[in-house]
Amino acid sequence: MKTIVFSLTVFSILFFGCKNPNQDAENEITQDNVTLEKSAENLASSELNINRQVADTIDGGMMLLGPINEEGLNQEPYSVWFEENSKAYTPDMALVEQIKPLIKTCYIKVFMGSWCEDSQREIPALFKLLKLTE
Repeated sequence: MKTIVFSLTVFSILFFGCKNPNQDAENEITQDNVTLEKSAENLASSELNINRQVADTIDGGMMLLGPINEEGLNQEPYSVWFEENSKAYTPDMALVEQIKPLIKTCYIKVFMGSWCEDSQREIPALFKLLKLTE
């Protein structure tokens, strides 16, 4: 009898006490998807709000969120790195001439982060290059 009670107790503890780790992961994924969907809705509703600045919660500064243009990058605090890196880039003019006829048929959509050092280096060069192909 003691063996049966002990076995039932152990079984009950294992059955009811152990959580399914996949269930927690599924809940987190569902919550993340809802968050992403809400973020996408917010971005879609703010598409007309070009060069929107929001607080950067990591470094306490500001960052651009959503659609931006060169005008947004030429305002403080972004203009510091935008102007500096634009001046630092020297395009290969032979390459520019080769690109000119091809670029007319292209649609370029760029995703960048105004806080990202790679974007801060490459985006000013891209703008400069695209201007030269006009």
